[in-house]
Amino acid sequence: MRNELYADSRDELKWTVATTNATTRNQSIRWVAMFRQDIGFHGNGVQNVPNAATVVTEFFLRERQAFQGTETPALERVVVLCQALQLPISMNLGQYPVSVKRRLAYIQNEIRYLEGRPQTQRDFVLVDPDNGIGRQSKTGMQFHEAHVPLVWNGLRQGDTFGVVQFQHREDDWINRRRQRLAELIGVQVEQVESFAWNNVCVLTVHR
Repeated sequence: MRNELYADSRDELKWTVATTNATTRNQSIRWVAMFRQDIGFHGNGVQNVPNAATVVTEFFLRERQAFQGTETPALERVVVLCQALQLPISMNLGQYPVSVKRRLAYIQNEIRYLEGRPQTQRDFVLVDPDNGIGRQSKTGMQFHEAHVPLVWNGLRQGDTFGVVQFQHREDDWINRRRQRLAELIGVQVEQVESFAWNNVCVLTVHR
């Protein structure tokens, strides 16, 4: 995720899924942002997102209006939305590395955080790579397939695993991505839910 993409329509989908799940299941939110520096590409901007939560849509509308003035897009601003919904949130906004070896270290640090939470805490753990799960070894755009089960195994019963996934060049891409996530973490594909809009979906699995 990059600052320049903050508050676009895909954020409406992503934060509708995260806040709705966390509210329904009495969870906090842990956002693993997989932060990358801006590259001068802002996505597709602002479009109508059917079924987005009204409170989320209205929040991002206000954010976009603020950016017409002196405010600058910044990922950490989403804390205001969570505060309004009385949802505790913690964020990993550390730089997501390019090399697979350093990405593994990033994931291992995240697992240490998850394991160190208070025993009563349960989270919607939202992993937010630039384009989803994959096997690229030379960019920091993907959540590497080898690292996916490591995060899953660091979760507790009562947590929810959420991954932002962009469209692959394949037929029926959403169901194929559901199937692949199920294979990686060893669950039935029916346990993987998808919340899709345009060329992005959020895949979720309850632990």
